[in-house]
Amino acid sequence: MKSSPTTQVTQPSQTPPYDDERMPALHAHPLVLALLLDELGGGDAASREISAWLLRDPALAAHLLDKHPEALTQAKPDALLERLDNDDLKRWLLPAAIRVLGRFPASASLRDWQASISCALLCQAMARQLGYPPANEAYLAGLLHNLDRYADAGAPGSRRAAILPAAGTQLSCALQAQDEDDGRLAEALPLGRLLRVARAVVNGEGDGFRLAAKLLPELTPDDLDDLRRQVETATTELLRQLVGQDGQNDILAQRERLNTALDDYFRIEQAHAALAATTTEAELLAAVLSLLENQLRLRQPLYLVHDRATDTLAPFPGSRHAGLRIRLPGSNSAAAWAMSSRVPVIFATQDAESVSLLDVQLARLADAGAVIAIPVGERNPIGVLLGCVDLPQAQNLERASAYLGRLGRLFGREMMRLRAAPAATESAAEQLRAKARRAAHEINNPLGIARNYLAILGAQLAEQGRPADELAIIREELDRIPRLLQALTNDEPGLAMRREGCDLTALVRDLTKVAESAVPAGRNVRIATRIEPGLPVIYSDAGKLRQMLLNLILNAIEACPEEGLVGVDAYTSIDLRGARQVFIAVRDNGGGIAPDRLARLYEPSGSDKGGQHAGLGLAIVKTLATELGMTVACRSDNQGTTFQVATTAV
Repeated sequence: MKSSPTTQVTQPSQTPPYDDERMPALHAHPLVLALLLDELGGGDAASREISAWLLRDPALAAHLLDKHPEALTQAKPDALLERLDNDDLKRWLLPAAIRVLGRFPASASLRDWQASISCALLCQAMARQLGYPPANEAYLAGLLHNLDRYADAGAPGSRRAAILPAAGTQLSCALQAQDEDDGRLAEALPLGRLLRVARAVVNGEGDGFRLAAKLLPELTPDDLDDLRRQVETATTELLRQLVGQDGQNDILAQRERLNTALDDYFRIEQAHAALAATTTEAELLAAVLSLLENQLRLRQPLYLVHDRATDTLAPFPGSRHAGLRIRLPGSNSAAAWAMSSRVPVIFATQDAESVSLLDVQLARLADAGAVIAIPVGERNPIGVLLGCVDLPQAQNLERASAYLGRLGRLFGREMMRLRAAPAATESAAEQLRAKARRAAHEINNPLGIARNYLAILGAQLAEQGRPADELAIIREELDRIPRLLQALTNDEPGLAMRREGCDLTALVRDLTKVAESAVPAGRNVRIATRIEPGLPVIYSDAGKLRQMLLNLILNAIEACPEEGLVGVDAYTSIDLRGARQVFIAVRDNGGGIAPDRLARLYEPSGSDKGGQHAGLGLAIVKTLATELGMTVACRSDNQGTTFQVATTAV
């Protein structure tokens, strides 16, 4: 017997927070975020370096454990790599960085971070020394021991023990018990004793060695001292990597560092979108030279290709200065210096005697005061980007050396991508994909800008305590556009299946909000939902499910009369085999579908939505339902049409 769903007109969404808002009270260290943004910008896949630094910040590690609890016993970069999607990381870390900027100087101090990582490393080292499994869980206990220091003012101190209910009993117990009396801890589980000793040694809480003798009698004082020294060395090296060569770590320097990282991230992502859309080396070169001229204000930019056989640099075929050859051995040119040092170089040409004659001539031709050379490629450069700039701009670019290096590496990766691609024939399908890639390039730029401003607006609303549910919906829909375009450019029938637990109640309410904004001006079409309380979670691809249901709802809106009503029902029932089924029905009060059209309802055809339903949209609905393992049925008469989607509950 089907249970009776409750009737309601769509109310403000009560959906759970989205991924980047799961832990709004926690904030990562700004220098860690800056380092990660530098690594992520322009990248296609999470690297081992990214994974390692995600596990070196308490707030970020807490988020990962909340999202990937199965990573608890594999808390190391290699284990996380297969779980991390680069696009998801970018969508998560960008708002996180903006939130941290809005909370200066309330973010955790470098001393807090140093205590976190030192305690983590010492916990892990002691676990390995004593053979207490698992050592990675000990690392996480140490890393999260002072998680309350990464929470906003007013957050409960017990949060460090309560934020990860799915993280595992021993970890939760250890975090909760770390402030217990030493006598009680002596009989506690090993992880709690390890954490208490590590915290005492790292933070100087009393006599850590005496406490170790009481709680960990198997660990000799000499062993503990050796481990402490090893951890101090490792922590100092990580601190050096985090702070950088200038060593400035005050609040203003940290804020400036994160601001710079965000600026560079936006620029390199824009460059990545432009270069990834190209299909030939000539297109790629034109795109990168345009970036150099418009973004960096380089004059007469040029790409010099490295010939390994002769160890010379020469212009890319068809470029200016044909016949130019730079023999690298013995050359004093900026291009030669960039090739040998593998870092961008900028030479002022005012003192003509101290620089290469070639650089002087190039600067004079461009009416500029300096020459800049950017090595192209990763470890072994495949060429050099060369151009001229005014002296004031040269000084600006000197401060952006890290960004210039990333741009050169990005160009090199894209060049190698095109060289590795098989020779293409100009079939109609390939021409379509080429057009789609160019469209993706054009679309990605405004999408990126829109995402950035949404993130900023969302952070501002969060600070004011105002809900941002609509912004989250907009952000999610924007994120779906490039994925759909990517599927088209890869000649795939759709996006790769990514099954996950889907909250139908939240999904239906979100979609009705999106659909309400699509009702044409002047039409009075109302959308109502009837959602059965306690709907089970279904295991499906959330993106494809959203696309399928949104198509049905938008079709229903267009089929309605001027005073129309679209109903979206979600409920459960039991089928003949006794299995629990979940149903989603989309109904309208239009004039129905003609009988001859019903017979070929899901065949692609031209749209005839004037009282009917779109052929192409319904063909997509049928395809998606099949891919998701769902069934879709339709009944229609002159009182309206209902489409019903059914799937088995988990």
